[in-house]
Amino acid sequence: MNISEQIRVNRKKISASQEDLAERVYVSRQTISSWENGKSYPDLQSLLLLSEIFSISLDELIKGDVEEMKEKISSEKMKWGSYAMVLFFVLMVSMLPFVKRVSSYFMVPMVIFSLLMIGASILVEKEKKLYQVETYGEILEFMEGRKTEPMDPYERKKKLRTGIVYKILGGFLVGGGAAALLLWIF
Repeated sequence: MNISEQIRVNRKKISASQEDLAERVYVSRQTISSWENGKSYPDLQSLLLLSEIFSISLDELIKGDVEEMKEKISSEKMKWGSYAMVLFFVLMVSMLPFVKRVSSYFMVPMVIFSLLMIGASILVEKEKKLYQVETYGEILEFMEGRKTEPMDPYERKKKLRTGIVYKILGGFLVGGGAAALLLWIF
């Protein structure tokens, strides 16, 4: 990616140390170092601050990174991981009638399918974190004019935590509801 080099070059142009830049962007010096070494990517709010500090446009700051972001968001691993989650869910739910009508031994493949589904979901989440999908998605939305105001970092963390809780509860409700309905039907 180009952003690491852009940050380093522009920081040196304004004769700022990593510590100075960190104070102006409201992050730690280690975060600036991580951005400059390509280990992580700034979020939308940080990018907007950087473009203002460096007196360059956001387009110029991220240059060719937009296409790479789009590729990473639509990663094949995430796509196949999502398909695997759905497949294992369907297989798990399809075992329910056999557990009730035929034998409780069908509980074994049902548990195996549920574990495989959980494993696939963990892999998808790791890919999302690795490729910083949330950050890239925000930046792309902003660049395409779909998002006008960056979110406060505290509010963003709160929203992410709440989203995780809702996903877990939703998974239990949907899975439990589907299982109960199928057991009742069959």
